[in-house]
Amino acid sequence: MVLRSIEAFLQRTPLVLSLGGALMVYVHALRMEATWVHCLESFVLVWLGYRAFQDRSLQRFKYEKGVLLTILLFCFFWIGFPPSILLAGGITWLYMQREPLHLRNIPIVKNLCIALAWTCCTAALVLSPSSENLPYFFADFMLVFGLSLLSDLRDKSSDKLTIRTIAHLVNPWVIGGWCLVGMLCYNYLHYPQLAPSQWLVWLATSAYIILLTKYIHQLSYSRSTLLIDSGIIWMTMLHLLQSTW
Repeated sequence: MVLRSIEAFLQRTPLVLSLGGALMVYVHALRMEATWVHCLESFVLVWLGYRAFQDRSLQRFKYEKGVLLTILLFCFFWIGFPPSILLAGGITWLYMQREPLHLRNIPIVKNLCIALAWTCCTAALVLSPSSENLPYFFADFMLVFGLSLLSDLRDKSSDKLTIRTIAHLVNPWVIGGWCLVGMLCYNYLHYPQLAPSQWLVWLATSAYIILLTKYIHQLSYSRSTLLIDSGIIWMTMLHLLQSTW
């Protein structure tokens, strides 16, 4: 009973995704000597962004939005207002529009919007938009882009007939390949010098994507959601472990 309650809480709230966003910022913060406030800011931004698209029946916490907005204002006061949030907000607004855009129903465009918004709320919070930092922006983008494609595969059976995502157009193994490319780019761009420890990470990543792609339809919706969302945390933790190997 307790485990089911924990699983329901994790599935109904953006906790796993928000922790993933905070960890992605933490990886960049170690290099840029940023403060913990940047990680907290990303956590809140991802949480609020996810809630904006979540079904209202899942939003049961009465004071949640007010508390999170207060924390976000504290972050703005502490470290300033990052311009990247405006870009993320613009992308989110366009994504939510119905007529005549319908960006959510356009294959690939939906995934691009999600990955761009994530990048604005992670790497762009602590890294300047310079040519030296472009690989890190690209790495974060590819990681989330790949996972969003895998999410389309998870949602394929529940999507309405009017919604056409990439999962309706290509083989599931192609989607798994895209996810794998995104995660491998995430590791390679952070550590261009290939080391034996990286091979272990790459093999573990390959196994994760292959198994998830193969058995995703055999899992309950909540469990497949947690597995996909945890991919961000898992890959970020592997990246942090690489620095100590």
